[in-house]
Amino acid sequence: CNVILTNPDTLHAAIMPHWKHLYSPLLSNLRFVVMDEAHMYTGVFGAHVSMILARLYRLVSIQASSLCFLACSATLSHPEAHFRNLCCMPKHQKVNIVKEDGSPRAAKHFWVWNPPLL
Repeated sequence: CNVILTNPDTLHAAIMPHWKHLYSPLLSNLRFVVMDEAHMYTGVFGAHVSMILARLYRLVSIQASSLCFLACSATLSHPEAHFRNLCCMPKHQKVNIVKEDGSPRAAKHFWVWNPPLL
């Protein structure tokens, strides 16, 4: 299996409690955790997700695997601070923020028409 789609609740309730007996091979090969719409993880829900991610990071570290967190959001005003809080990342660990959109797209054309006054 190369890709697993899940949510924080399934990680917490089904995968992490049984990591030693059922999911050890999965965690030892885990390389990336991708979170979309990271701006949604705030408040109590964000704190809950943060604790789950910290626990996941600890379990993967036991398996001697390195883990990379990727988070996507188009609406965060302070993405680095939010990401560090969400993923429990210390200040000395490097975080890369991608601000430019490098995806291919067609040219954009804008027209402005000022209708005459009647």
